[in-house]
Formats: sequence, C-alpha cells, structure tokens
Amino acid sequence: MSGQQLSPIWRFAGLLPFMTEAKKVQKLHHIFNSKNGHALESLVETFGSQEKAFEAVEAAANKALKEGKLDVFSNGILPSGNSGNIIKVGGMDVRLIRGRVINGNQIEISSFSRKGL
Repeated sequence: MSGQQLSPIWRFAGLLPFMTEAKKVQKLHHIFNSKNGHALESLVETFGSQEKAFEAVEAAANKALKEGKLDVFSNGILPSGNSGNIIKVGGMDVRLIRGRVINGNQIEISSFSRKGL
C-alpha cells in the first residue's frame, strides 16, 4: 500500500474523511499486512482492494450496530481479540478485533481478522 494513492471513494467512506492520509495508510497497513496473520486475502480478492474491503467491513459493522447485533461495552468500546464480534461481510465471517462506537451510532474500526474463522 505504501506510496499508493487512496481511491476517491475511500476518502469519503465512513469516518475516514476525518483521518489524515498518513493515518489512513497506517490503518490499512496494520490491518492487511500479512505478517499480522489476519487472513484477509479472500476478503480483498472479493472486494477488489484493501480500501473496498475495509469499506465493506465498516458498512457491515455499522449495519449490525443499527440492528442491535453487536456487543458493545458501556464506554462504547467493542470487545477485542477472540471475544470480538463476528459479522458477515460478503458472505464471509469477519471478527472485529478492536473498535469503538462514536456518537452512539457509528463504528470506528481499529482492526479485524478472519483468522480461525
């Protein structure tokens, strides 16, 4: 991802307009770096890019939140690690590893994984 420009649709998705370009690249690198073992290759292949895969996870997480299907602690933090919520994204299970709810109605995803699912 390093050195690549993010697509215009990525810049306007979810909470990303509020992040600096460097922060966006850092977030994508952390989530999709194969050394982290998040097993996200099939998700990227399905959606065509890291940006679109992230957007799809973010949209599915926000939909699950609105439908009351996510466990969220009283402080707005999502359960983390192996206790993270599992959601369906493009027919695949994805575990939300870290994230929080902003303003009571929007998910800010820190990380997610398909490892072990």
